[in-house]
Amino acid sequence: MHLRNRLLSQRVDDIYHPEWQGKVYTMDELKSVCDLGTVTGLCGANCYHSYSPFIPGISKRTYTDEELERMKQEELTPREYGGKQYTKYEALQRQRKLETTMRAQRQKIKLLETGGANEDDIINARCRYRGTSAEYARFSKAMELPQQRDRVYIDGLGDVGKGKYTKKVSQKEFTNHKNDDIILSKQSSDNPVL
Repeated sequence: MHLRNRLLSQRVDDIYHPEWQGKVYTMDELKSVCDLGTVTGLCGANCYHSYSPFIPGISKRTYTDEELERMKQEELTPREYGGKQYTKYEALQRQRKLETTMRAQRQKIKLLETGGANEDDIINARCRYRGTSAEYARFSKAMELPQQRDRVYIDGLGDVGKGKYTKKVSQKEFTNHKNDDIILSKQSSDNPVL
């Protein structure tokens, strides 16, 4: 049985295998229909599908053909976020990219701290990381995808987003920086804080 690990794509036909999903095949059919053993087939490059034994009369299909068709349509229906349309596959790809960005930002923060960088650089790096983390949460919620923070925290660096540094800036500095790549929050009109 070809199990459901449903990563679908409208752009990458080689991993777009909805015709195989959830159906029962013999070993010969896995090779002839699903191209098992080829780079573009079942379990090939970038294919996240798998298969397991199916014993007639004992095993039961996880999904009916109707359920599979409904899930396929749901996953191919784009959702909008930030003015852009995302299929489920594209949303998952964006989620992976944000996770990669957060890991790189976390590493940079740790390197800045370890290397004794100046306080402003560390604060700015933390602000960027927090901004990416917030975007990850918003995007995941809008796309109805579970956050997979374990992919970010696998680096073992701990909580690098919090720090001992705070910096008070003048209203003029705040105004000059609010369009920068740095995410700023305004605590009060007199004392904005990075």
